[in-house]
Amino acid sequence: MEEDYNRFSPTQVLPEKQVSEDPIKIFYSYSRKDLDMRNALEDHLSTLREAGKISTWHDLQLEAGTEWEPAILHKLDTADIILLLISSGFIASKYCYGTELKRAIARHDTGTARVIPIILRDCDWNHPYVPFSKLNVLPTHANPIASWANQDEAFAIVAKRIRETVDQLNAQRLAEQKAEERRRQKLLAPRAVEQKAEWERLQREQQRRAEEEKQQQELDRQQRPKRLRKVEQRQGSLTRRQVLQWATLAGVGVVGVTIVSQLGNQSPQPSPSLTTDTSLSPSQTQSQSPRHTPSLTASVSPTPKPTNEPVVYSQNLDIDPDTKVKKTGTLRANETVSYILSGDQGQQLNAVIADAGVLMTLLGPNRQPLSGQSNRVAIWQGTLPYTGSYSIQVSPVKGLDKSDYRLDVSLSTNLPKVSPTPTPKPTNEPVVYSQYLDIDPDTKVKKTGTLRANETVSYILSGDQGQQLNAVIAGEGVLMTLLGPNRQPLSDQSNRVSLWQGTLPYTGSYSIQVSPVKGLDKSDYRLDVSLSTNLPK
Repeated sequence: MEEDYNRFSPTQVLPEKQVSEDPIKIFYSYSRKDLDMRNALEDHLSTLREAGKISTWHDLQLEAGTEWEPAILHKLDTADIILLLISSGFIASKYCYGTELKRAIARHDTGTARVIPIILRDCDWNHPYVPFSKLNVLPTHANPIASWANQDEAFAIVAKRIRETVDQLNAQRLAEQKAEERRRQKLLAPRAVEQKAEWERLQREQQRRAEEEKQQQELDRQQRPKRLRKVEQRQGSLTRRQVLQWATLAGVGVVGVTIVSQLGNQSPQPSPSLTTDTSLSPSQTQSQSPRHTPSLTASVSPTPKPTNEPVVYSQNLDIDPDTKVKKTGTLRANETVSYILSGDQGQQLNAVIADAGVLMTLLGPNRQPLSGQSNRVAIWQGTLPYTGSYSIQVSPVKGLDKSDYRLDVSLSTNLPKVSPTPTPKPTNEPVVYSQYLDIDPDTKVKKTGTLRANETVSYILSGDQGQQLNAVIAGEGVLMTLLGPNRQPLSDQSNRVSLWQGTLPYTGSYSIQVSPVKGLDKSDYRLDVSLSTNLPK
């Protein structure tokens, strides 16, 4: 029992996740004309590289036969620090200045990477026309390294500042992991308290039943002699020993006791005489005469176990057009919540159920599931076919004792009708996981995970028309597609991309679908999303 109590103890320390020891990734963006100075900087950063604190990458590390542009952009999108080696050759390079610089500044603005410009040679860079002029540059006082009498001194200063940035990123990573662990501990603690309370309730119930059984047995033991005395009084001259002998002759044990109890329930009759039908010798009579009073054992009927009957709760969902309603709760294995709402023909209904282990079914006024994928789903969007009362039935999946859920429902009348495109059936059955992305304006959210070849994660978020959405996916062989409230890609540049920035065209639920590229069995990814409202139109 003590072992079970410790298993549900709310003070039990949950195992902490190990701190990541992955090195900080550094990407060199430079012109081939400055190859000698890039090699010199690489030598000054060798101590950090040998200590396992950083890993560096440049275009000369491309493997033979690979497509150079996707490989460079992938390394640029997954780097933690991007070093811009500034010179006139860098500014004159269309790829360095036009592609790599623009992508690096976009990641710096979203907070997913740290961009450090390093001035190698004299050039006209300090004016508003240059995107990186707003950033703090190296070395000291922005003096070009080529102008220093001792260039090693300049490179040493740059290496020191890069080392300080690496330490800051490692400290930030450690703080984020500890905060995530504290949040996990905080979420699991209430469940442990509930489990302990349920365990204590079961223990009290078992103790109560044991006490009742013990009292019933004691009561039967005390009443047993009274029943025997009543039998003797009713039979007159029939003594207690004769009654027991007659019960023994009729049947040993339970049969004999049954005859005694039947005699006790009958009206007084003449004393019975034992006949010669049971002819016994004197020795047999003496050996079979009872020496001890037989004991009666009270059998306690077992308490019937309650059946796991389904329970349905109904609740009216008062929702106005063009508004959103949020409902949360906890369901046990046999419970279902039916949210009832009124809708008019032609209105657009959007329903999203968040949290794994809970699904919903949408029923029309005829109490039948709506056409399409409306039975046991996590997300549903469509037009109401009739005017009347609709119900959204929320219930857990089989195999779970308890499940938390969150239901988001919106009812609108101004969304355009979009004819759904039939989804092709792939040979390898796809698996889609839905997760609600709770993001406040002007904040950033980071999500990480691992995907198999047939898996897709759909991150669902609510946005208003005119808000600015920034999404960056980092990871080898993982891309994303951004879908609007009509379940169609936002634009041609939002299908299977790693970076997207733009303004939301409608108010409603958007989804970011993260999936691996073909040919990979497993892929790790990191998704960074920010939603802002104060950007200029």
